[in-house]
Amino acid sequence: MKKDKNIKKNENVIYFPGLPQRLLAMGIEQLESKQFEKAADFLSQAKELEPDSAEIETALLVAFFEMGNYSDARSLCENMLKRGIGDYFEIIDIYLMVLIQLKEYKKAAETINVLIEEKEVPLDKQEHYEKLLQFSEKRSGIEIEDFVTKNENKAILTSNDIQEQIMEIAALMNVNIQPYRNELTRYLNDSKQHPFVQTMILNLFKEHGIEKKVTIEKFHYKETVIPTQLDPLFETPFYMEIIDELQKNMAQKNPSLYEQIKSILDKHFFLLYPFELEPPYVKLWMAGYHLLGQELYGESIKIDKICEYYQINKADLNNCLEFLHQLEEISLPIL
Repeated sequence: MKKDKNIKKNENVIYFPGLPQRLLAMGIEQLESKQFEKAADFLSQAKELEPDSAEIETALLVAFFEMGNYSDARSLCENMLKRGIGDYFEIIDIYLMVLIQLKEYKKAAETINVLIEEKEVPLDKQEHYEKLLQFSEKRSGIEIEDFVTKNENKAILTSNDIQEQIMEIAALMNVNIQPYRNELTRYLNDSKQHPFVQTMILNLFKEHGIEKKVTIEKFHYKETVIPTQLDPLFETPFYMEIIDELQKNMAQKNPSLYEQIKSILDKHFFLLYPFELEPPYVKLWMAGYHLLGQELYGESIKIDKICEYYQINKADLNNCLEFLHQLEEISLPIL
């Protein structure tokens, strides 16, 4: 009998055809469920079997980045760029974000300068890279013209690209924000804007000691606040109360589910800030997050049992879950 040439053998382990693609599919499934360590494990196995697959390596790169493994993400980026694996500008974009997370601003600036000098940047990305270059140079200490002087007659937050908006807000952290306050305030007043960026602006105002009232609109909320008087993001009484209940009810019984729910909760409170979940009934939202965690974790959902356990009304729980799904649908930028 002839051996199947498609079967790979490595020492005492036999790899059957289709295994790399199966591992890739499992890895992507874990990525979508935000189980980044599990995703990285499956994708690393797939990469061993198929070391030149752009699809596998790109997915592994995303897993490394999302789990905060920036060192491996950087090495993989550089290796992929060197070998010409994957979509060049997709890899470059992740590489630059990795360098910024590692605070290697000078390296990021040098990389962008090479791209611009060699005229490799597409026209639709030119402005994005120029702003990212400005941010990297500012942070790296390279001698450039003062940010405020250079931009005092320019508008801010004019791009619809969330990444660019975030870079602009981050660049204002250590400079005079007075020339931009009116535009930043208008952004806070507009419920159609991205809630992630609105939270960044509010924290920017808080860090700069803004004591004048500003009105912020998000979702169905609207309130006038004084930034310096706001509680820190993850130190609000209601947030602390929910976290305390989560730890009591879930941390020991199901630590994996607890970690997933806490991650979701943190994301939601960031998007909502300075507002919080309403009504401020801890058991209701505990039940909602419990159900949401089970959904994302692929566990069977028993809504009646959850209602009984937390002693809440089923209709209230359905309304709660509907709002949590709305929050989950909001895409977050890669940072």
